[in-house]
Amino acid sequence: MHTFNRQHEKGQALVELAIVFPLLLVLMLAVGYFGHAVSSQQNLNTAARSAARQMAIDSTSSAARRTLGNYRPESDTFLDLASKDLQSLLRKNQLLVRDKTFMGHDYNQIFGLDGQFERLSEQRFFYSLRETVDGTSSAYNSPSPKDRNGKTPENLRSLEMGIGALYYGGTLQYRLDELNPISRVIFQLDSDPTIRIGATALMPAELPLRGGSYGLLNLNPWIGKLVGEDVRSSPDYPDLIGPES
Repeated sequence: MHTFNRQHEKGQALVELAIVFPLLLVLMLAVGYFGHAVSSQQNLNTAARSAARQMAIDSTSSAARRTLGNYRPESDTFLDLASKDLQSLLRKNQLLVRDKTFMGHDYNQIFGLDGQFERLSEQRFFYSLRETVDGTSSAYNSPSPKDRNGKTPENLRSLEMGIGALYYGGTLQYRLDELNPISRVIFQLDSDPTIRIGATALMPAELPLRGGSYGLLNLNPWIGKLVGEDVRSSPDYPDLIGPES
């Protein structure tokens, strides 16, 4: 009687194991699946930030770049810098740069910005806030500026002013090809899926002196105008013009 009960219990345990084991196997595969995905995502985030930071540093590595803002890294530059940071953590042949970084967000609302955020090239972005102000207003000067004759210089009444920042970076993507076999088992697929994760990073860089519409003098044309203006032919500087000898 006891032998029969033991055999019955063993048989029942085998049946239960046969029922539970596939579920347990799927659960273990799922844990490994998502664990690898999370680890890869973290590595990808780090690589994107590192590559973006290095491009931002390189953008001011020479006098010409600081003056003209002519550093225009391409996707291969971004990819190479990210690959160096990753070393062997991710497979290089599964790493790529997305053609376009998604710009559909309302960055003004998300970050509380009042300016404009635009793409200059695939790996360069520009944020600017521009406004025409009255430089003689009490909001900017107290008291209002006057020349020696007690008049307000007219060229200070309408100043085009701007601030901004250049950003370097983009979006990295990584194909999780090593998870294809597990994906086919878990999701009962007939063919290998294309599973990708992504990471976007932008790092700010110093504004150049000139350069398209994003140079410091381009954002503030009044600076160049004031510096380059001939005071001898300007009615705004009577106090600077002495009697001709």
